[in-house]
Formats: sequence, structure tokens, C-alpha cells
Amino acid sequence: MADERTAYDEKLQSILRTSAAIFAEKGYHQASIRDIARATGVSLSGLYYYFRSKEELLFLIQEHAFGTLEADLLRLLEGVEDPHRRLRLLIENHLRYFVANMAEMKVLSHEADVLTAEMRTRVNARKRRLSDIAMGILHELQPRGEIDLRVATFSLFGMMNWLYNWYRPGRDVDVNRLAGDINRLFLGGFLQGGADLPRARFPRRRAKFSAPATITPTRTASCTAAEVSSVASEISAGRSPSSPALSSANVYAPRIAPSAAARASASPLPSGSSSAKVPVRSLAACLLAVPARRRACSASGRPALP
Repeated sequence: MADERTAYDEKLQSILRTSAAIFAEKGYHQASIRDIARATGVSLSGLYYYFRSKEELLFLIQEHAFGTLEADLLRLLEGVEDPHRRLRLLIENHLRYFVANMAEMKVLSHEADVLTAEMRTRVNARKRRLSDIAMGILHELQPRGEIDLRVATFSLFGMMNWLYNWYRPGRDVDVNRLAGDINRLFLGGFLQGGADLPRARFPRRRAKFSAPATITPTRTASCTAAEVSSVASEISAGRSPSSPALSSANVYAPRIAPSAAARASASPLPSGSSSAKVPVRSLAACLLAVPARRRACSASGRPALP
């Protein structure tokens, strides 16, 4: 009877391993039981001797993987008191299993939410027991640390579970080196707790208005006070200024903040006859200030500027 059970278990494990490879390649929803029958060499009716549905097959793959991880970990941790050593053994156990079972690792990560009802509950209980063991070890290492234990625990599993995306046996380091590197990387941040790291600086929100801009003409030019009055009237009426002096000077005047416009408007225009010359730089600053001054007058109830 024991021999029959052993043969059954061995055949089931073979089916689970082959099925995991097909799920990893095609995805759970795209793979069919016929695909698995062809790959395993077992008839459809023979497969249903081991499971009743495709969902139960996925459950058996996950249950077997997490069950193996938990059983091997408990065996390795037995009698080990040092939390540093316990963490290293947890990392080694996790990585050794997944490096040897990359297809299962991909299925566990990609198809985690497919299971329903009791099967999902049982797999989640397996996961929780593994995370509780890891969290207990981290608590022993840093009982009053600044880093939240839940954040630290799932960050560690995230480092290990992402392995299937990049790790290539034979090209990358071996499992011993891999476990040692991940162990040092994780503990370097977890035990330090970020105490000596600079605090994160968040960017300030941008102001609603641009910073005051400097109005820079490309060449020296001037115009008369009469032209100043004419152009100011055109701007007040909402029309584009047509001063020949402005056009010939080719003035570059980017949008400026209201505060800058107000400062510009505080400087009076040069007094004199209508033939007095006004520098284009002063003219442009004053003209840009006209709309701002009109809005200020309107808000305060004073008579509007011409």
C-alpha cells in the first residue's frame, strides 16, 4: 500500500511540474487540459484521476510549492537561535527552491488571484505562515526599529520573488552567492533603519505665475511720448500695438508676474514735449503694466486709467 502511495505521489509531482511549465509558458487561462495531457503523456481521463478541474490543478501546484517551502524552512530553523543565521537560512531556502523550480515561481506570482473559495483560503494560509516566520525573525533582529515590520517583510519577499524575471542559472552567480548578496543588501538597509540617510526632499509646488522676467531688446531703440500714449491706448482697447519703434526694436517681452508689472508701472514716464524720446526698454515695461493697473483700479473702485 505504501509503495502504491509513493508511486501515486511521484506521478502527481511529475504532472504538477509539467503543468506548471505549461502555465508559465502560456498562462493559466490560455492553457488547456489537452495541452497538459499531451505534455505528460497521460490521457484526459487519467489526469482526472489526480484532479477534478483545472483550478484544482493550479491549487495543487501552489499548495505543493508553499507546503514544501514551509516544511523545509521549519526543518532548517530547528535548534537555530541566532536571528542573523535564521534570516540567512530563510533566504537560502526560498532561493534554492525557486531557482530549481522557476516555472512554479512564475505561476505563484502571476496566478496568485485565480483561485477561489476554500482553495484560495488554504493557499493564503500557507503564505501567511511563511510571512509570519519571516516577520518574527525580523522582530528579533530589530525589536524597536524605525522600519515597519510589515513593510520590511514584504520588501524582502519582493526581492526574492522577482527572481524569475532576471536570474539565469549558469550565467548569474550561484545560489550561495545570490543568498549572501540579498542577505547583505536587505540587512544593510533594515538594520541601519535609514538613520544616516538624507531625508527625502519633496519638490515645491509651482507658483501660479511665472517668475519676473527681464525685458531685453535685441538692439537700442526709442520712441516719442506721443507714441507711448498711442500704444497704451491700443493695449487698453485690447488691440495689438502698432508703434513703428516697437516693431523696429524687435523687443522680446515674455509674460511677467503682476508684481513685476506693478513695479514697472511705479516708474513714471519721462516728462516733456511730445517729441521727447523714451527708451524702448522703459516703454515695454510700462505698456505691459497697463492691463494690471486697469484691473487694480477696477477692483478698488478708482477711475480706470486711459
